[in-house]
Amino acid sequence: MTSQALPQNKLLRSLSPASFHHLTPQLKPDVLKPRRVLHHARLPVQQVYFIETGLVSVAVPTDQKNHIAEGRG
Repeated sequence: MTSQALPQNKLLRSLSPASFHHLTPQLKPDVLKPRRVLHHARLPVQQVYFIETGLVSVAVPTDQKNHIAEGRG
């Protein structure tokens, strides 16, 4: 992503131009494949994803067999 590109992500778009410019060198595009795990529970966060298009869901285990999922797009 270049500093001239207007981000599609609402959070990034809401930043001031100076704040966005400060983050730009750290932003790297990534194509996410379906069912890719972005983070495992109880592990330190090592990357942050600013989703621009598509859907990401959070699945939380309720017991050993079942999960509850919440999706945002």
